Amino acid sequence: MKMRTMFGVAFGAFVAAMSLPGCSDDPETENNDQKPADDSKFCQALFDRDTACGLMPEPSQVQECTAKWVCNRNLYRAEAVAPSQKCIVERDCMTSMDSCVSTVAATMPETASTKAFEAACLPRLAECNMEGNPFLDDYCYGFELAQDSVIDELTACLSQPCAMISDCLSGTFGAILAPCGGK
Repeated sequence: MKMRTMFGVAFGAFVAAMSLPGCSDDPETENNDQKPADDSKFCQALFDRDTACGLMPEPSQVQECTAKWVCNRNLYRAEAVAPSQKCIVERDCMTSMDSCVSTVAATMPETASTKAFEAACLPRLAECNMEGNPFLDDYCYGFELAQDSVIDELTACLSQPCAMISDCLSGTFGAILAPCGGK
């Protein structure tokens, strides 16, 4: 499994937003259909963790976190939500969210979409580098937590001419994140 995280250029915003609400020990809520009350509990736990770590979060963090999750959780694979959120809340103060993303990503089974994307991305990057139209290699790593529909959209970008791939990838992220306030 690749050690890079989803904290690539555009996907960093996706992950940061995705890292917010929704954790619960209730098996009925360990999916992407959690209730706002569950989202609020996770966000409160994140707020409490950040406060204990001396990060001095804004009082509005819980409400903003809960609102973001309503939109963003639909981008995450259902089976990745609860373990990601648990790790984020339980990590020590010196550990970044990157480590949680890497840890959870390593436990996710490959899907046809992730296999296709991984098989296409680096070879396409090499071709585009030779043509003088590279795109950021961060786009090629760390999508194990995303739903297949997101990965499929990114894979479609790789079929574009090299000069258009970077714009396609960043535009795809923009379109995916637009309903979530772009974050």
